[in-house]
Amino acid sequence: MGSLTLMDFLPAWVTLIAAVLFLEPFLFAAAPSKFHSTSEVQSRLSFRTSGAAACQSGVQVASSRFGRYWDSGAMAASCMVLATALAIRSRMIVRITMRIKAKERMEKPDFDPRPPENTWRCVDAGIFGDHDVCEMADAEAVADLACRRVADALSEAIRWRGSASLALPGGSVMSMMSNLTDAVHGGKFASVDWSKVHIAYVNHKCVSIDDDRANHRKALSIFGNMLAMGSEQFVVPDGSSDGRAEAAAYQKKLLALSSDILPKDADGIPQFDVLLLGVGADGHIGSLYPGRSEVIRTDSYVLHVEQEGKPPSITLSLPVINRAKEVIVVATGEEKAKALRAALMEDARDSGKSCPAQA
Repeated sequence: MGSLTLMDFLPAWVTLIAAVLFLEPFLFAAAPSKFHSTSEVQSRLSFRTSGAAACQSGVQVASSRFGRYWDSGAMAASCMVLATALAIRSRMIVRITMRIKAKERMEKPDFDPRPPENTWRCVDAGIFGDHDVCEMADAEAVADLACRRVADALSEAIRWRGSASLALPGGSVMSMMSNLTDAVHGGKFASVDWSKVHIAYVNHKCVSIDDDRANHRKALSIFGNMLAMGSEQFVVPDGSSDGRAEAAAYQKKLLALSSDILPKDADGIPQFDVLLLGVGADGHIGSLYPGRSEVIRTDSYVLHVEQEGKPPSITLSLPVINRAKEVIVVATGEEKAKALRAALMEDARDSGKSCPAQA
């Protein structure tokens, strides 16, 4: 066998470097951390050492046997492999770094997840223990906690994706939202960039927007005007008395929002960052009432509801309500507390028809 030159070895070494660069992010991900057990880390690190040795040995064998037949074409091909490996490695490191940061962010959120000091008690509730329930001393403390949780969720969403979406009901829950004016720099809640928040309504009466019963008018007077929110930040009903037309128009407005403002899940269902609900003594939420067909409808995202002696209303359907990233249910008073307790601890197995809050 003739003598070998540096050029004979170079393509093999380029290939080795490309392979190492390609595999390095995976090996880096196995570095010691609290996400891996000690034995797992030792196993992966030993694989890294033996793998490198095996590659080096293989290159030496290939070089000694076939080195004299390698030409400039092999060199060019190896350089292309190296360039491709560098590009892939760069993308992998970015993805791994983002994954690590995501884990750290979940463990160290931007807000304080602990219940406030004036919490009477905080328990894991629900049939599967999958709901956090905080019992507060009085209605004022409930309102304070609800606004704090809203501010936390909005602030976190803005940090993650640059904007946030909020769905609000009417009734007593809407009146509690006055404390949102403290979700500013220097306030007692997480600071929210309100110019990046968009608001829709869980339910809304089919009345003129200027009507005293209109949730939109209430939202503006309770917190919207004081936070200098613009009209374009609200998804507002048309203000007619035609419930069917109002529901169709409102759904169209929600779906017309870009995914940057209101994300949609894989099924195309709008997904609010945070959605608030009140609960009635009969277990109703939004304008979804026990025993009515609207509770189990899944064919529309916004439904119209007719009630005798009252103006019609529109309401988000259960698929939209349940897709929200965070749902906050607020109940004050003994009767509503009983309804909420029943919704959490009893399973009627009827998809919420007898108690919509249960769904």
